[in-house]
Amino acid sequence: MYPAAETYLLVGPLVAGQRPSPRDVYKAPTIEWHAWETALPPKLADCGVLAARSRFPKSIVVVAELLSNRSALMSIAASGIPSAIACNVAQLSAIANVDEFWWDDSATRGRQWSDLIHRVGSPGASHIWISADVSPLSKRDAINAGVGLVISKPGDYSPLVDRVLGIRTAASNGIDHQKAA
Repeated sequence: MYPAAETYLLVGPLVAGQRPSPRDVYKAPTIEWHAWETALPPKLADCGVLAARSRFPKSIVVVAELLSNRSALMSIAASGIPSAIACNVAQLSAIANVDEFWWDDSATRGRQWSDLIHRVGSPGASHIWISADVSPLSKRDAINAGVGLVISKPGDYSPLVDRVLGIRTAASNGIDHQKAA
């Protein structure tokens, strides 16, 4: 039915210690469980299973406490079509009417998602979390609070690049802007 489809192995968090490794047994490219939202949709769109949707932000706020992380994410955010600014959590109350928030883990560590998202003066904005410490529980909490996409570090940042350049892929366009409303 989908002649361009390829086989991929979706690896869950409990597979790490399994022997023999499923990676060795199945001889297929693997997609880690925490990266499926960024890795799998483009593959499904490429073979025709998933249609790409169009929804791009016009403005982006990068929220990060560490200057190095803020600079790295701003390099991506400022390279495309949307206007982009950066701030730390203390500055959120001064920002309103923004389409999308990119939350670095330096800004979210030790904080509740519901508190962070309610601080922003942009109802209906989409939220993306970029983190080096994603667990099934933290990911569920973020999504339940209104985060539309979770990207693990180090990881595939192409959905962020695609969003700022206006490129239509399932991973870059699949964020529900109304979820956090």
